[in-house]
Amino acid sequence: MRSFLEDAGLLQSDRIVEPLEASEEDLLVVHSESYLNSLKSSEKVARIVEVPAVALLPNLLVQQKLLYPFRKQVGGSVLSAKLALEKGWAINIGGGFHHCSAHEGGGFCAYADISLCIHFAFVRLNISRVMIIDLDAHQGNGHEKDFGCDGERLSAVLFCCAYFCSCYYFIARYHLFFSSRKGLHFGHVQFWNISF
Repeated sequence: MRSFLEDAGLLQSDRIVEPLEASEEDLLVVHSESYLNSLKSSEKVARIVEVPAVALLPNLLVQQKLLYPFRKQVGGSVLSAKLALEKGWAINIGGGFHHCSAHEGGGFCAYADISLCIHFAFVRLNISRVMIIDLDAHQGNGHEKDFGCDGERLSAVLFCCAYFCSCYYFIARYHLFFSSRKGLHFGHVQFWNISF
């Protein structure tokens, strides 16, 4: 994706910031230690990513080739939130793991980066309200499980797309977090489903 955007002249290499891998300390902000330990089982990861063959792989390989890139994407999500506040906007072309909540993964989502970013925005960036605009073609239920009843600080607008995107757009000026996922009505938070 990066080379395609650079070759097309849509992205300048001096505008790219390489994220760090989300540390265990970062992940423990939203996940329990027992959940993170469960990812040391290839069978558990296979169920989360919905690829049965992953269960047959040694967990060291699963950690290196699957979960490490996921953790880098989580790091990119958090970095994008921080950069958006500093620069006005930022894009993370990874992340958006909308099926993972604090307590369970699923739908190819092992880490709850959306919930982590929301928590990061509230605690570290001093943002009092966020909006998630979810552009995937199906329900993103992870962050809704974690924040669905927090209508004071969280709103979500849902869009159904015929294509799959995986970009986060963080626009700090308006404190909006745009994720490329779709959600549902949960608790007393306002969710709008707009198909196009």
